[in-house]
Amino acid sequence: YDNDSQAILSSCVFAPAFEWTGEALQTGVRCMSVPLCENAICPGEFVSMGDCDDTHGNQAFAVRQTLFGAALLQSKMDESKCLTACR
Repeated sequence: YDNDSQAILSSCVFAPAFEWTGEALQTGVRCMSVPLCENAICPGEFVSMGDCDDTHGNQAFAVRQTLFGAALLQSKMDESKCLTACR
């Protein structure tokens, strides 16, 4: 992630080691987060890295497998939303 806490694709030499904690993708004290609007996930928002504090559920994810064997990272706060690189 960069100084703005946005997840970015960069050289593996500088990439932090991530740990899957069972519900969160974490590196040090930072966890992947989805921004909130009121008490819901903001539509169309990008994930970022924030302080690990899942009080609102926006840092909880599940790994789901599709019928074709692909893995999806699904929001546990809104199970209709998955991490994607497409729109």
